[in-house]
Amino acid sequence: MLETLLQKLLEFTFGDRLFRVALLMLYGLSALAGLLIITAVLLRALRDYQQRQRQKREQRWYPLLLAVLTDAQPPQALWAQVSPKEAMDFCAFLYRFARRVTGSELERLHALAAPYLPRLERQVFRGTPEERAFRLQILGVLGRHTQTELLVQALDDPAPLVVLVAFRQLAHPETAYLAPILIDRMPRLHQTSPALLAALLARLGFDALPALRQALLDEHRPVWVRVVLADALHRLNDPRGAHLAADLLQHPDLPAELVQALLRLITVAGTPAHQEAILPYLQHPDEAVRVEAVRALGAVGSEAQLPRLAASLQDPSPWVAMAAARALKQRQAITLLQEAARQPALRPLIEQVLHEDSASIP
Repeated sequence: MLETLLQKLLEFTFGDRLFRVALLMLYGLSALAGLLIITAVLLRALRDYQQRQRQKREQRWYPLLLAVLTDAQPPQALWAQVSPKEAMDFCAFLYRFARRVTGSELERLHALAAPYLPRLERQVFRGTPEERAFRLQILGVLGRHTQTELLVQALDDPAPLVVLVAFRQLAHPETAYLAPILIDRMPRLHQTSPALLAALLARLGFDALPALRQALLDEHRPVWVRVVLADALHRLNDPRGAHLAADLLQHPDLPAELVQALLRLITVAGTPAHQEAILPYLQHPDEAVRVEAVRALGAVGSEAQLPRLAASLQDPSPWVAMAAARALKQRQAITLLQEAARQPALRPLIEQVLHEDSASIP
């Protein structure tokens, strides 16, 4: 059968219609491949040319920038070397320096960029998400005090990358009054690291605490958003937030991840008055919840709660038992640890914990 097929293929000639069609398709595909190769080469050449031109411009600007920053030249000397079509490249040039300086030098860079920022503003929402995000980043760094309205507008950009850039630029103490807006936009950043979002919210500072607390209590917000809010309050060591966390822990059937965040908040900012809210979670079915409950009780529990911590050494989870041993060690309950170490199953774990600071069991 194979021989027959090969024979039929060899019988095709230029006079056969099917052969001509196949040949034309081959020519067409070859031409298309050649065109794609030529296009790629031309684009590469264009990028290389643009890069060389950019480097030449920056080599021209750099000595003048140093002269302006050291008062050897007025700003006009540098501005005279920047044409309107070079505004974007000039702002990107200043941006790289602005990220590494503070104080008066940063203010001078802001002043140098000011004449070119309006042109950048008109282009900020054009192009790809990456281009929009980069322009917004430049505007946020070089004109933060004057670009607040534009940054807030960017929180509604269809691209999460642009939203995140705007969120980061607005997460500063001077814009703490925008905390409610930032919190409301958080669901658009559901794929962003929760730890990063919590750190950004904490950067707003103490003036944002009322908004963070109020949002934490809002049961209509997504659970993961409330977890981020609790972690932000944790980072700010908020005692009133710990009180709210203890109240929330009184509610049954809270999601495990929210319980963990609330317990972490109590661990850093709680008081013995909150220990009763912790106790039920020592028996929670989720291992991670029990770990956080043990840590929280070790941090804020009274002396009367030390036996409960010792009982957690018997937890089936080695991580819970480890957390209990560390909590007892932190509370200087060495006698309870020594008694527990008489059990062969617990002795290696307790020895490990005590040796973490070069201690030992007598």
